Amino acid sequence: MKKAFLLILVGLLSLVGHAQDEYIQHESQPVFPGGQDSLMSFLKANLKYPKECVKDSIEGRVLVSFVVNKDGSVKNIAVVKGVNHLLDEEACRVVSIMPAWKPGLVKGNPVNVKYTLPITFRLPKIGRANSVVAHLIDVQKPNENQTLDPKGLYRLTLLSYEGDKSPEIPNFEQYKYIGNKSLANLVTVHSDENQFVAQIRTDGFYPLKYTGNTPQGNDGKGVRITNSGLTGFMFTWYCRSENNKKLFPDNSFVTEWYNNKEGVSDKMKQLVSLCEMKLEPVKGDNLIGCWHRVGMITKVGGKEYLTQSKEDLYSIYDKDYVLGINVVDEDLVRAMMGLAKINKVKDGFMYKGQHHKVRFDGKDVHTLTYTKGDGTEVTELFTRAGLPVKFQELFGTDFKGGIK
Repeated sequence: MKKAFLLILVGLLSLVGHAQDEYIQHESQPVFPGGQDSLMSFLKANLKYPKECVKDSIEGRVLVSFVVNKDGSVKNIAVVKGVNHLLDEEACRVVSIMPAWKPGLVKGNPVNVKYTLPITFRLPKIGRANSVVAHLIDVQKPNENQTLDPKGLYRLTLLSYEGDKSPEIPNFEQYKYIGNKSLANLVTVHSDENQFVAQIRTDGFYPLKYTGNTPQGNDGKGVRITNSGLTGFMFTWYCRSENNKKLFPDNSFVTEWYNNKEGVSDKMKQLVSLCEMKLEPVKGDNLIGCWHRVGMITKVGGKEYLTQSKEDLYSIYDKDYVLGINVVDEDLVRAMMGLAKINKVKDGFMYKGQHHKVRFDGKDVHTLTYTKGDGTEVTELFTRAGLPVKFQELFGTDFKGGIK
């Protein structure tokens, strides 16, 4: 019933596997399709941390051995060194559903090779609680004395379902941003040391007002806001079957637990801060502010071509970051947003080792020139401008793209 929200709390996966000579002396060891990075992604996507182990804070490394056959299939799965029978079984289960490997070779011919893979299950340590769920319930336990109207940025920390006793930790990163005039959901799509990508879309449940745990609406199935204090609130809504994308149980209440302290990432905070235009001026840095792309010139074979992009792109710069906003729908505040750390240089900035040259034509127009991976030189033309009206209403800004 809760397929999309299975408890996945693999804090660290040790993915250094070892091929052994036990079956035959091989020249090259088996390789998971796509290599070690793909193996890590496969394990992260398929491992399910047993609830009993989360509850009892059971962690550890399971050492699993198996044979990669000459046709790439996996057989003879066994636990070499276990931790707990539930973690052991889960590690073996995931190995059993692996796709075919690239087999080991001897003189260019595929052979059977025994392989050993350590998988470490580790829970994040939050406060002094014995388990993550217990901790989150403790810091946000229902309290009808908390009756504030929520405002600002909150992260989804727990989900609970009608008829179920225990809340679950979602395996995705979602936030609500509650502004003065509207509300939006933000979902983290990608995060690494170079870039943070999130999707944003307005939510029709605005405004969020404290209701208490009493039926709302004509049918009693309206949104309820409870336990709404300085650090979080509980958001209960009714999932109707006609609107369900099979993420939740049909025709039942879902309660989402939000907190503005627990797990709120620094990158999401930085992204929201830029959207709120909380920018500090730096003497001599005219790039700081909000810009709207109005055209592109592509240079191929020494010739320049004026090109049009279907993307409605905005860029917000501060001293150390740039936030790119690809607006999909202005009225629904629907967009993909990418935050990247940059290094300012004299004639522009560096990002991932690539030079982006900036040339100003007055204080309100600039061009940005860079070379794509295929060698094509691109020049983009930007004018200083505020974000679309609905975005400004959400984030509480009202300016033309300068520094607030």
